[in-house]
Amino acid sequence: RRMGTGSAELNMFLDKVGLHHPNKQHFDTIDDPKSTSWWTGSNAGGCVDSNLLVAIVAEAYITQTQDRAFLKTYYSKLQKAMQWVQNQVKDGLVHQAPFSDWKDVVNRGQVTMYTQVLYYKALKSMAKLAQTVGQSQEANDYEQQAKELAQQIQTKFWDPQGGYFRESELFSHFSPDGNLFAVAFGLTTPQQTAQIFARCDKLLQQTPLLRATDWLYPAESYYFWMLQELR
Repeated sequence: RRMGTGSAELNMFLDKVGLHHPNKQHFDTIDDPKSTSWWTGSNAGGCVDSNLLVAIVAEAYITQTQDRAFLKTYYSKLQKAMQWVQNQVKDGLVHQAPFSDWKDVVNRGQVTMYTQVLYYKALKSMAKLAQTVGQSQEANDYEQQAKELAQQIQTKFWDPQGGYFRESELFSHFSPDGNLFAVAFGLTTPQQTAQIFARCDKLLQQTPLLRATDWLYPAESYYFWMLQELR
């Protein structure tokens, strides 16, 4: 997912003075398993959300095309990818490093609703793929994990007063990403769906497009260099 090497800040500086860092010539490994940002210590090379999307998109592709040859070739790699994700699970929920999902300018905590919903969908996708390749027990295991995760999400993230799923263990406000994915992936009841859409409609009365959050993050949660740009 990254073609350059070294820290993002160093590469930005070198680029400004005309010294361009060479790109990687292969795409099958993470170029830097350690920190890609010396200031934040974020492990952007191992973002959980983009890895979860691999399983989700693979299942969507195979469902649409019925390309069984693709599945036969890559199923073991998909298993390995899911095992990597499952190594990030603590107490039933996926944990992530700061600044390591698509909102990579903000540290929104280690346990986000957005990532949990993607994990749920990835488990459901892997269950379907496992069943397709004849791995019934493995499919049942993925389904059971998805069921347990769904219960955790409802218990730990749903705000009955607000009528939405909280963003993370740090922030209790509304963020559309996790909420709308929850609706799309079948995690919500009809009442929850209506409440989430009502929240979105209310926000759309203020702006023509749905914003990534309904509030401003505190300054200390921003990635340092981005905060300087915002100022």
